[in-house]
Amino acid sequence: MIEQVLDCCHAVHHVYVAIKSLGMDSRFTRRQYRRLRTKLRNGNWQQVVARLEDFANKLPTPLTGNAKSDFNRELNYLRTHGNANRLDYSRFKLSGVPMGSGAIESSVRRVINQRLKSNGTHWRAENAEAMLQLRSVLISNRWDERIAAARVSKRQNGREDFRLAFKERAKKLEAATSEVK
Repeated sequence: MIEQVLDCCHAVHHVYVAIKSLGMDSRFTRRQYRRLRTKLRNGNWQQVVARLEDFANKLPTPLTGNAKSDFNRELNYLRTHGNANRLDYSRFKLSGVPMGSGAIESSVRRVINQRLKSNGTHWRAENAEAMLQLRSVLISNRWDERIAAARVSKRQNGREDFRLAFKERAKKLEAATSEVK
C-alpha cells in the first residue's frame, strides 16, 4: 500500500507562515507556532486550521491585500493536504511511516546520483528519465505491473512507452515555467 505523507517540517512551516501573515507581535507568533506545531504533529490538523481562523477573525482589523492572500493560501494548503489524509502524523507514527522526506532524499542520492551520474557516463535527458523510471519500477517491485501497463499501451497505441509520465511532467513544467515569465 502506498501512503502519501506531507513532510512534517514543510507542514509546520506553512502553519508558521499563516501565523506570521496575521501581523501579530513576535512573542505571540512564537508561542502560537509552538502550540499549533504540537497539535499538527499529533494529527490534529483540523484544530490547527480552526485555531488559525479564530486568530484571523479576532483581529482588530480584518486582513487585506497580500496578508489576506498569504493567510488564505496557507490555510488552503493545510486543508488540501489534511483532507487528503497527508497530515495524519499520529497514525503515521503508530504505523511506522516516516513523517519526513529524509528517506526520499536518500533514495534520490542512491537511485539517481550513484547510478546515473557515474564517471564517464553521459545521458540524453529522455534516456536518463526512461532509465530512471525503469530502475524505480524494478526497485519498487512493480516490474510486472508496469510491463502489463506497457502491453496495454502497445495494444492501444501500437507501441510500448515507458516515457508517458515524463512527457506529461515535461508539459506541466513547461506550462508552469511559461506562466512565471
